[in-house]
Amino acid sequence: MDAAIRWEASPRIAAYRSQLLGAGFQEAALWHSSPKLGLFYRPCTEQTAFVVDLLGTAHWVEVAYGFASTAFTRIKGNEDSLAKAGVSAAAIHLREKLLLASWEDEPSAREAAAALYRAYPSLEKEELFALVQDKRKAFLRQISQALRPLGFRKKGNVWTADLAPGTVLQWHAQKSGFSDEYYFNLFIRKQGAVYQGSCFYDRLHPAGLCPLDWQAMPPEVFQHFLDSTVVPVLEKILHTPLGELGKDPSLWRGCSCQRDLCPACWVEKNLWQALEEAGA
Repeated sequence: MDAAIRWEASPRIAAYRSQLLGAGFQEAALWHSSPKLGLFYRPCTEQTAFVVDLLGTAHWVEVAYGFASTAFTRIKGNEDSLAKAGVSAAAIHLREKLLLASWEDEPSAREAAAALYRAYPSLEKEELFALVQDKRKAFLRQISQALRPLGFRKKGNVWTADLAPGTVLQWHAQKSGFSDEYYFNLFIRKQGAVYQGSCFYDRLHPAGLCPLDWQAMPPEVFQHFLDSTVVPVLEKILHTPLGELGKDPSLWRGCSCQRDLCPACWVEKNLWQALEEAGA
């Protein structure tokens, strides 16, 4: 490779397109010759395909790759949808993502995509879904292992710890209703209260990734988020008396009753009033 040639996203996408087509991939018709986007696929079985999606920006190329079910092409009227529109990155069922920003990034990225493809050369749809389910269980288990030492109990995708008599601290891994991504919600609420009964609500997320594509983040990076961000925040709340927590302005949001319905509100009402008057 001529190091004197400047690495730029659009020319690299053209080069990757040529390489993928030469390797037997097909490109979705809607994106043919697009300088910044390319959706490619290679059928594996009658209902699965290996997908490589390229998205170029001014400084890098995002590559999403993996296995996707193509069973949607069996629905009447959708027979040509794969050939026309491809599979979006978020719809790749078993996926990984990489960013390419230099020549040096390319060999390892090429090998990573090839390794995933070689691992499951004839992956059937049912096997694909089972792999994704196992991967999701491992992801949620990683959260449990981080929160269990703090006293959290898991039910579904919600982890709960006792904060004070009648009050609990909750961590909720909320799956998006629109994509295979997660929001991470933090609640302080009265025990037994439904969502609308929270006293405090916030969201924590790694590096501005909200919602988080859980498959795109390597487990070790997600572990760092849990260890360096989530656990310290939860520990601080758990180890602070509720009366002291009520004096912390950073916890003055998410109260669903505006401090009027609870017989004994743990938030310092006079401080709430002072804050409201200052903002008036």
